[in-house]
Amino acid sequence: MLEFVNFIAFLWLSLCLFFVINRLSKGYKNVILFVYIVYYIFFAFPLLLDFLIGKPNYYTFPGFRLASRDTLTEYIYSIYLCIIPIIWILTTRIKRKQKQMKSFNLNNNFFKRIYPIIYFLLFTPILAVLFSPNPMVYLEYGAAVKGLLVNESENYHVIVDLSVNISILSVIWLLIFRKNKIRRYIILLSPIIFLCIWINGKRSIVALIAVAIGYILWQKGYLRGIKFYIAITFAVIIFALFTSLYQSNLRYESQGITDFYDIYENVRVDFGRDDVTKFAIYTTLYPEEGKILEYPGQSFLYDITMYVPREFWPDKPLPYAVYMTAAIFGLSPEYIGWGMTTSILEETISNFSWIGMLIGPLIISLICRLGEGSNHELVYLLTVLIASLLLVLQLAAFAPVFFLWILLLLIYRRKKRYML
Repeated sequence: MLEFVNFIAFLWLSLCLFFVINRLSKGYKNVILFVYIVYYIFFAFPLLLDFLIGKPNYYTFPGFRLASRDTLTEYIYSIYLCIIPIIWILTTRIKRKQKQMKSFNLNNNFFKRIYPIIYFLLFTPILAVLFSPNPMVYLEYGAAVKGLLVNESENYHVIVDLSVNISILSVIWLLIFRKNKIRRYIILLSPIIFLCIWINGKRSIVALIAVAIGYILWQKGYLRGIKFYIAITFAVIIFALFTSLYQSNLRYESQGITDFYDIYENVRVDFGRDDVTKFAIYTTLYPEEGKILEYPGQSFLYDITMYVPREFWPDKPLPYAVYMTAAIFGLSPEYIGWGMTTSILEETISNFSWIGMLIGPLIISLICRLGEGSNHELVYLLTVLIASLLLVLQLAAFAPVFFLWILLLLIYRRKKRYML
């Protein structure tokens, strides 16, 4: 019976995907359409892998193993997946015709003066690396991810990482406001993009850049009809190949992972959010087995106060991923050197129990509506990025982009009230 329910769930979610891709290929401009593709890949596609290959063993992740073997948890998860698209349909507007999105007046004297600054910010990662305590260590791909930074270099890397974020935002700025020859401009900026990826060393930055460039090309009309389908297929293949190389170089070799099922388990943990969502459901069903958070709203309290120094508040909550990772292994909440990748959907379940199943999708809907309400090119793009990233990462992982989005929303709304 469970296999039949999972099959129906996957079929329904796949039909929704075809609807979404069809709308996007025809030029429908709705943030939720982009977000659904991310949702399908990380939440629905694992259902297909369960049919084709089977469930991972999760020998090294005891919490996931318990949740994936509980039949009631599996039923609730599949039904929940099917309900989320319905929530989004009811709380967002799928329409093709929208007002022409606003952009900054690039002929304005202010923006003429700011453009040299934007071009300078492109190269801040180079300057940050040159002034680092040990510049040569960055010749190794993903030096920070590989744990090659020590002492002063490790502390200084916060500046290097910030410079990478600034550079990427500068790339996005230059591309979204480019009026012509956008593809040539992407090629021209590709060395800087490659450098940022090399220094950062995380797959999340590759996904962020890919989504941003894909959206910009789509928004400017380069990806319509069959070109959109080809682009989606090409992007998935390239990212899968990149991930395979990434995992082989950074994890499999160091941990001696060679068995197919061990590799499959690691891929599922990395690219699925089904495991963390099932675990959140499992701990809600059976609180006597252990809890992820110590009290409701704990991880959201951290999000609000993440920039408050812990010296001033020793008992400040930890990032949600820390609690999730510790709970999976039955440990007390503390950072163990790495964290499980999480999603807003299971985070709201962990914080607010069953009502969190409604809160999570509604947060995504609210973000989409706020971003679309601005009717502004840059805000729209950041809305696509933020709503998508919330499905695959905790807020702390991309907080600067999120707060930039809020700042732009406030600026837009103030300007709109002033005009009225």
